[in-house]
Amino acid sequence: MILFFSCNRNFVKNSNQDDYLIANDILKNRVFKKMKELNLYSKNNNEYVISVFEKLNDFSKNENTIKSDSIKAVIGVQNVKDSIIEKIFNAKDYKFLISQKSNSKWINKYINTEKIKTSDILKNSIYISKPIYTKDKEIAIIQTETSTQSSILIYINKNNTWHFYKLISPRFKQPKAEYIKNKIN
Repeated sequence: MILFFSCNRNFVKNSNQDDYLIANDILKNRVFKKMKELNLYSKNNNEYVISVFEKLNDFSKNENTIKSDSIKAVIGVQNVKDSIIEKIFNAKDYKFLISQKSNSKWINKYINTEKIKTSDILKNSIYISKPIYTKDKEIAIIQTETSTQSSILIYINKNNTWHFYKLISPRFKQPKAEYIKNKIN
C-alpha cells in the first residue's frame, strides 16, 4: 500500500491559525492601531519570552527562589493571585513552554489588516513574537515591541476565540535620536 500526502497552501494557515488570529487581534485592537505608518516586522522569533522561562526553569531547578522571585517581580507577576498567571508561571510547565522556541516569519497574506504589510526592516515596525502556548492551548504568551515600548501580552482562548487578557512586563524605551549634520554653505 502506498500513501500519498499532499500539502497545499492552506496547510500553513491551518497549522498556525491561532498564531495569526492572535497577531491580527493585536494589530487591529491594541494601541498600535493609532500609529500612522506601521509595518509588521516579518521575523517572529520568541527568544525573549523563551529566555524568561529558561531563567525561571534554571532557578526553580536550583531552588533559587530569590532570583526566581526577582524575575517575576520585574515582569509583574510575583505574588499575584490570579489563576491564569499561576497556570503560566509554574515550575512544572517551564520545559514545555521552552520547547516552543521558534525563529520564523509572518506571512503577509494571512495578516487581515490591509494597511499593515510585513517588512524586513524593524524601523517603523511593530514586532510580534510567535505565541507560546500552555499545554491545553488555552493561554498564549506573546511579546510585542515598537520603537518606544516592549511588553508581554497574555491571551486566553474562550469558546475557540482568542481574547486579550493582560499586559505584563511593560518596558518603555527611549527612542534613538538621529544625528543630522547641517551643511553650512
